[in-house]
Amino acid sequence: MHHLSQEHSKSSHWIATWTASTQPLWGEELPFPNNMAALSGQQTVALRLRVSLGGKRLRLLFSNEYGTQPLILGPVSVALGSNTQKHQTLLFSAQPQAVIAAGKTLLSDPLELDIPDLASLFVRFYLPQRCPVSSFHWDTRRTVTLLPGNQTLVEHVDSCTGTEITALPVLSAAWVETSTNRSVVAVIGDSLVDGNGVSIDSDQRWTDHLAKHLVPHGVAVVNAGQSGSRLRQNGIGISAKIRFERDVLNVPGIRLGILQVGLNDLGWPGTPLEPDTAPP
Repeated sequence: MHHLSQEHSKSSHWIATWTASTQPLWGEELPFPNNMAALSGQQTVALRLRVSLGGKRLRLLFSNEYGTQPLILGPVSVALGSNTQKHQTLLFSAQPQAVIAAGKTLLSDPLELDIPDLASLFVRFYLPQRCPVSSFHWDTRRTVTLLPGNQTLVEHVDSCTGTEITALPVLSAAWVETSTNRSVVAVIGDSLVDGNGVSIDSDQRWTDHLAKHLVPHGVAVVNAGQSGSRLRQNGIGISAKIRFERDVLNVPGIRLGILQVGLNDLGWPGTPLEPDTAPP
């Protein structure tokens, strides 16, 4: 069995197949609601995400990068194809829950799951304690439902009992194990990458369409857009310059990066966001 494991590792590798670029939570200093007020602890966070390339095993990455205290992550479950399918539990060092240290990320153990290309994954994770979540993604273009209690393995979830938001706390990436000839294109930028203006849950961002074109060629596309992001300065999002290493260079399986940024650098000066800033 040891020999088989070595051969398997030589013919496969881990790549990112979906991302939600993590950014720090803001308060009243910006004139935009962060949508995290409804997060109060003892809640299950539920969402659907669409992968680009599929694979034989799955890992999820969770982030407390901007947190100042440890974050307890309760049970995490995943279903493939339909939210009514039986959810499987992800483990962390063989345990069903874990603690994410302040300023750190946490990667789940591998889960055996045969995921087709462009498949939907339904993810639920439980946050058992009230803790200020400081790491999130603001503009997901995705419905995120906050459900009361631990509903990670509930067969038929009543979404009417939950609260719908469009920001995503803690979860930042999905990785799949696939053949070594498959690679990743990471797209980093502002709202034109993140999908601002695209209908929620429609999978109609231009990066979604790019994924459809590239997946048959063995290339995954991950979206590292942050609405409000600028090239050199932080604001609603972290500057592309600062997060380029994390969101492009260090992405598992990366082969190419696409940069689309500058709209907010040009558009913010002289507006209520930056009334005293001169145009660049």
